[in-house]
Amino acid sequence: MQTALLALLLACTGDPPGVEPDPDDEPCTIADVDLVEVFHHVIDGEADACDIDAFTEFVDARTAASGPWKQDVRMAWSEDAVLFTPLDGVVVETAAVPEIVLHDGRYWLYHVDGRYDHAVELAREGSTWMQTHGVPGLGALSLAVSDDGRTFTKVEEFEVIGVVRGMVVDPDVVRQPDGTWRMYYVGMTAAEYLTGATWEYPEEHEVYWASSPDLVHWTQEGALFRGPFADPSVSCSEGDQCIMASFGLQWSRSTNGGTEWAHEGEWGVDGFAPEITRFVDGSRRMFFNTRALGADLLSFDEDEEGVWEFNDTVVMPDLYGEAVTLAPAQPSGWWMWFHTFKDPDDQPF
Repeated sequence: MQTALLALLLACTGDPPGVEPDPDDEPCTIADVDLVEVFHHVIDGEADACDIDAFTEFVDARTAASGPWKQDVRMAWSEDAVLFTPLDGVVVETAAVPEIVLHDGRYWLYHVDGRYDHAVELAREGSTWMQTHGVPGLGALSLAVSDDGRTFTKVEEFEVIGVVRGMVVDPDVVRQPDGTWRMYYVGMTAAEYLTGATWEYPEEHEVYWASSPDLVHWTQEGALFRGPFADPSVSCSEGDQCIMASFGLQWSRSTNGGTEWAHEGEWGVDGFAPEITRFVDGSRRMFFNTRALGADLLSFDEDEEGVWEFNDTVVMPDLYGEAVTLAPAQPSGWWMWFHTFKDPDDQPF
């Protein structure tokens, strides 16, 4: 992180939010500013011309690497939720890490918003949208809804009051016994993100949770725990017993319905982006990607004794996919949503 030079900062603070930079002015660079302050100004809708210059430079450099800005959410179908066939078309463009909720006859699709160009637009507009969503492209949450599971419309009213001021990713939504909803997600403050934080295992991250009465309006309730965790997937059963799978693959347990967790160790396979699905008969299957080159999509099955058995059958051999989420299809079978790369040349093969 670079410390701002006082003279340059003073020279850059004259333009109010929402004003386009003067093309005759010498642009500020990330070497001239404190990037944490720049991100706070952007998130608060108070970015001046200097902030916007530095923010745009940072985003352009960051997005040269892999991330949600290079990915789309697509779908696949299966008769038995074992072997999936990809469907044509894109469900949500420039998005990643989908999480589907089937409620009230509709499909609610939470996802990471990969539109980094939208972040620059918001900064120029002086918008405070990032205060309730995160920073699009680098880490923000969005919601789209569908009546048929295939054609989705963005929900503009979606918000998470009090969300982490920085990068917000990996949503996982669970219904509570009282009919309300709980969302688990991973958050990084701007300061943490800008000081070299990565997604390399076993680097530690903070898992947060938020609550909602209606799936649209959310309130952050606080941090749950910090550890080598990302991509949380939570499954609860009767008696307030919950399990969480996360990056690694790691295993955690809660005995009070999911507000207090104890880390219990590794699952036994090196992987990431797990998703636990419960079937009508009460059985559960966990899908995940391996961390080997090519990242096959594989699964575990839980037996009647609660023992998880590894299934080495590749779930979707016809297309590279990550971070899956499932729901019953219409009229039969199972749909799976996942993210994959816009350009096949970007795939990690």
